[in-house]
Amino acid sequence: MVTMALYNIIDTFWVSGLGHEAIAALTVIMPFTTLIMAIGGGTGIGVSSLVARRFGEGNVKATNRIAGQVFPLTLLFGGIFLILAVGFPETILKLCGATPDIMDFARDYLTVIGYGGITVFFGMVAMDMLRGSGDAVRPMIFMVTAAVLNTVLDPFLIFGWWIFPEMGVTGAALATVISQAIAGLLCLFYILAKKSAYHVGIADMRPNYKIIKEIYRVGLPSMLTQITESITFMLLNNVLSGFSSMAIAAVGIIMRVVDFAFMPIIGISNGLLPITGYNYGARKWKRMWKAFRLASLW
Repeated sequence: MVTMALYNIIDTFWVSGLGHEAIAALTVIMPFTTLIMAIGGGTGIGVSSLVARRFGEGNVKATNRIAGQVFPLTLLFGGIFLILAVGFPETILKLCGATPDIMDFARDYLTVIGYGGITVFFGMVAMDMLRGSGDAVRPMIFMVTAAVLNTVLDPFLIFGWWIFPEMGVTGAALATVISQAIAGLLCLFYILAKKSAYHVGIADMRPNYKIIKEIYRVGLPSMLTQITESITFMLLNNVLSGFSSMAIAAVGIIMRVVDFAFMPIIGISNGLLPITGYNYGARKWKRMWKAFRLASLW
């Protein structure tokens, strides 16, 4: 999570070479990207908690059925993000507080991000799913790989270094989408190649509404909390846009610094979830509460 926060800061650093309008464009899209993270994160939390409990119960077959639901959910939400970003970019950007001088920058960035919505959503949920099985190292490797790749690609695609064309803000979005797609594909290969604790078959990928309901029974509170954050960003941008795009850019930089401080807390939370879920399923109450107290102390 620290690495992810760092690459957001580095992303902003490279984009700043295009002017404050480019930083403001990335900031004004934050409500939409936060919405993607809210739904993906909430789904991931629900999946992680559910599989951890089934592993604790020793019901491995049920974990495969839960893991299989990630695929139809990815197609559903990824498709919705794509339609919104590509079909209604101006409407979304106006709601998010975009000023006229950053509208073109923001539209270019949003459209590319929309095309990558499916891979972003799948990567988020699949990594939580792997953590739910007790494998915290593999998702870390995939995330760090994506972060490093994004950091490397940024200047080449933004400024047209070497053989690459100069793409500006579109290049920044493309670097993000490519790196996150690589992370998602690594997760997909790892799961389908049966190198993880899961052995997902075609039958497991059929939508199971009972399991989906259980996933969101656990994940919905977290999802709604982050959706509220998305709405807050949207309202804040609209207030700032009454001053100037430079005000939006300034607050955007501060948000990225604050994220850097906040990300380790999310990391501890991600580590705690599968441990509590497993011990809940195995009815090891003392160990579950010990883990909770330790995480809270940190």
